[in-house]
Amino acid sequence: MTVAAPPAPAVASDITLRDFWIDVIRRLEPKVQRGLFITWFRNTTVLGKEEGNLVVGLPLPMFLNWHMEHYRAITLQEAQELLSGGQFSAAIEKSGLFEPMHEKMIRFGSAAGKLDAVMEKLSGIYMSEADDSIHNVIAMIEPTLVALLCVVIGGILLSVMLPLLSVLSAVG
Repeated sequence: MTVAAPPAPAVASDITLRDFWIDVIRRLEPKVQRGLFITWFRNTTVLGKEEGNLVVGLPLPMFLNWHMEHYRAITLQEAQELLSGGQFSAAIEKSGLFEPMHEKMIRFGSAAGKLDAVMEKLSGIYMSEADDSIHNVIAMIEPTLVALLCVVIGGILLSVMLPLLSVLSAVG
C-alpha cells in the first residue's frame, strides 16, 4: 500500500518515515474499531519511499486488497492532514475522547502555549474520576462479598454441628 509521504527534506531517513507512519496509525486508531485496528493496522511496517509515496508493508497479500477497499481513503486523509500540519487540539476534538469542556481547555492551552499544564490538570481530573469509580465499585462489591462469606461460613458450621448433634443424641 502506498501513502503520500512528506517532501524529501522532512523524511531524510527511514526513522522519520517510520515515525510518520506511526503518527498516521495513531490518528487512525480512534476512527477504527479496536478489533479491526489490531487485525489490519497493528502489523504494518514502512518499507521505504518510492516515487514520492510511502510504501507500507502488510503481513499477507490479502491484506493489501482489504486495505485498498476499506481503509485507503481514511488512511490517505489522515496522512494528508498530518502533512498539512493539523493542530493537536483539532485532532483531539475529532477523536471524541474528551468531554467538550476538556477539548476547549486543550484548545486554549495549546493557543496560550501552556498545553503541558492543561494536560497535567486534565490527567489529575481523570485520575480522580478513575479513583472515584474504583471506590464506587469496591463499595458495591464489599457488602455482597460479606453476605457470600456469611453463607459459606454458615454452611461450614452446619456441616460440622449437625453430625455432632446426631452423635450426642444417639449417646444421650
